[in-house]
Amino acid sequence: MAKEHVLVCEAMQAAVWGKPEPRNGYERAMPAKWDMAAGPGSANIPWMAYVAGRHYKRADNRMLEEYVALNKTKFQLSEPLSWIYSGWTVTAQAACIDMDTRTAHDRKAAILSHPLAPLLLQWTALCLLMESSVRGKRTVALCGCRSWGHDGSDGYMAETWRVICGDQKPKRRTRAVSWQSDVLCVPSLLEVFRVFRDQLKGYDPAWLWSRIVYPMRAPFQFIGYEDGSRVCIMGSDEESFVDEDLNSNTPGVLFYRATPSGSTYLPKWPAPNGGFTRLRQTGIRADIDYEAALGRWVLFHSEIGVSKEAGMWVSEVPDIEARRIFHFEIVPAGRRINHLQTLPPVLPPIIPPSPKPPVGRKESWWSRFRAWLGRIF
Repeated sequence: MAKEHVLVCEAMQAAVWGKPEPRNGYERAMPAKWDMAAGPGSANIPWMAYVAGRHYKRADNRMLEEYVALNKTKFQLSEPLSWIYSGWTVTAQAACIDMDTRTAHDRKAAILSHPLAPLLLQWTALCLLMESSVRGKRTVALCGCRSWGHDGSDGYMAETWRVICGDQKPKRRTRAVSWQSDVLCVPSLLEVFRVFRDQLKGYDPAWLWSRIVYPMRAPFQFIGYEDGSRVCIMGSDEESFVDEDLNSNTPGVLFYRATPSGSTYLPKWPAPNGGFTRLRQTGIRADIDYEAALGRWVLFHSEIGVSKEAGMWVSEVPDIEARRIFHFEIVPAGRRINHLQTLPPVLPPIIPPSPKPPVGRKESWWSRFRAWLGRIF
């Protein structure tokens, strides 16, 4: 029998494309309650199973309301900003909105008033805040829990964002586990994403940051540079070791930087210490901190790194020379920190319109007639 996640992917694919419900047992993955905000478990599979089951009339709105309420305290539950699963999570959210609003008279209003709208608005604000370009290719500099295990220079989130922005066309996929890419071919679902993007695009970083209000299970930092580079960090800076990779099911990526010339992430993949490419259920512990005196980030990791010190594997990456224009942080308690305020937006100079030359008063017919008589007599 196929694995549970394959069965759920098949159900999601069928639901979004409007096909009959698959009789594969996917409904066994539907949750009785949302209890995956903490611990090493998976949040995306039960969520996807619920969305498909709700479409096929197997679930009610009560669970949806509870899901939204829990996400507002722990955004994206146990897998925030995962390279692997965040794309699945947000696409299932967009699919739920899509299937609920396809026949709405005012579809845009229905999309923006849907219970899931605040969650997709925050994800969209994060993408716009952390949008960057690597060698001319648009990307999103975000990272988080359950991300390590493949080359991290690109992923579902970046691919989804490029499709939303029109940089690339979605492609039909036949494999169930590629459902997330496949359903982006559904025009009504893609419209949902674009409604949220159009609500937020064009605003400066400070305004976008004001729309990022729901905390995640770990601290997150977002740094922007004048040259367009972006850095995302899962963790805060502390004097001593504090474990900040809180979902040990799969290693997280605690640092990701996108610059015009390339991208860098930690921990590196494959692992520098042995070349292995996969880790599961190993009780990982990790912490990343910025050493301001040396201008570098240092990652301490229980399993992956370049050198070993005091029982922990160590990796480091230097800061770049470009000037920082913003540095924001949100911690699990919901406290929002502005380490560095954004610079005021640079607006184009206002050039007043050139005054029109004065228009002379038109001479009356009687004046012209009198002048003519004068010339004759």
